[in-house]
Amino acid sequence: NYGLVIQQSLDDELYKLTVFIGIFEVAGYFGALHSGFKRLGITTDYIQLVNHRFYNSQSDAKSMIERFWRNSFNWRASINKKQKVKKTISIISHELMNALFIFRLLLRYDVLIFSYGKTISNRMYELVLYKIFQKITLFPLLGSDTRPPYIGAKTVNTSVNIDYEVLMEETRRIKSKIQLIEMFASHIISYIPYGQFQSKPFIDSLLIGFPNEISDIPKVEIKYSKRPKIIHVPSDSSIKGTSEIMVAISNLKNRGFQFDFQLISNVSQNVVLERISDCDFVVTQMYSDTPMPGIACEAAHFSKACVIGGYFSTAIHEYYKSKETPPSLYVSPENIEKAIEKMITNPDYRINLGKAAYKFVSENWSVEEVAIKYLRILGNRVPKKWIRYPETITYLHGTVPEWRSKKVMSEMIKRFGLKALQISDKPKLEQRLKEFICYREE
Repeated sequence: NYGLVIQQSLDDELYKLTVFIGIFEVAGYFGALHSGFKRLGITTDYIQLVNHRFYNSQSDAKSMIERFWRNSFNWRASINKKQKVKKTISIISHELMNALFIFRLLLRYDVLIFSYGKTISNRMYELVLYKIFQKITLFPLLGSDTRPPYIGAKTVNTSVNIDYEVLMEETRRIKSKIQLIEMFASHIISYIPYGQFQSKPFIDSLLIGFPNEISDIPKVEIKYSKRPKIIHVPSDSSIKGTSEIMVAISNLKNRGFQFDFQLISNVSQNVVLERISDCDFVVTQMYSDTPMPGIACEAAHFSKACVIGGYFSTAIHEYYKSKETPPSLYVSPENIEKAIEKMITNPDYRINLGKAAYKFVSENWSVEEVAIKYLRILGNRVPKKWIRYPETITYLHGTVPEWRSKKVMSEMIKRFGLKALQISDKPKLEQRLKEFICYREE
């Protein structure tokens, strides 16, 4: 096993590091990373500011300081802005708890891994302190925390009535946040399809992997089925393109294909895993920029194949070798119906694809393997092929329909000028944008 060979060659000093992971969960990633470090025998604490509504990753917030810190945040969030005096007191108390919590991090940990691009206070003084105290800071960026909001499903999906003033400010905010992180971070882990705002080289997240720890859900024997069970499990139907997927499903039923389909939402992770275990394949989403998002990684642990729509499917092999790309049926959004049809009519294909997905995640994306890769980063033993350079990025589709992103970008330029898109520091990307939306200088 490649990862275990690397593990044996790493310096013993790396295993003496103390690691903090926090403060938000994202699709089970950070809870799984915590487990990976633990299994390697590394002292690691994983602390969430708020509990994730789907993922029940165990937080280590056990000390009095950590509990008070979380309680001060909840108190602040619960007070209405109209209660000005009380709100002011709650803000001050939470900021004081932030400072106390940061002081605890400085005393207790060597390595600080921050999720969602957010730190304890989200202020520059905090990052300066980590630098002064020579802490190693890692920022794994997973998409919505760094993707330009004008091509992000969370902010401009087709159900959103866009306030362009707000969108411009959000664009500026995310760009500024990334610049601040780049100024102080020891390492940034990111991904080509959402690295448009970055200016410094970063470590490719697809090559690191998406760790996923599956609880003891029994596997159902993989078998041929004349009437396959298909599931779709959107965390947010407006973001995952559920309405378009439902149209494809309806079309296939009208064309006479025999299958069972289940739409699953607002259930716990364990329920989702049980349904995955019992299905034949999963349709994840319409506009993904990764060939294996979190739900597909979970499915892979049960040897279940996934149909995934996304524009990056047409460009991914320009950047990655086949062996580096997680196995899934990753297609352009307009081909989602054909992809589902292929999975229904070709059981050998879907079963073999599921087995390939399981082999890939087991060998490359297990919690131990990903934790070992993080240790390589901490030990400054990063292979050159893991490094990406933002100036080479020309991908612009994002996670919304192409017509939508073109319309939004064109409107932003019309209202605020080309510089409002915050990519003028990348001439190749800006030129690609002009071609993409058929922009003409006035």
